[in-house]
Amino acid sequence: MTRRRVGLLVPSSNTTMETELPELFARREQLAPERFSFHSARM
Repeated sequence: MTRRRVGLLVPSSNTTMETELPELFARREQLAPERFSFHSARM
């Protein structure tokens, strides 16, 4: 099983990406034997 790390820097006004991307990755994990760890920070 492959584990991928995803990092994201978002503007402080953008609140949607921090919730949408983990959901997208969780759905992807159901289809393929990959695992994702998601890390975000606001600028």
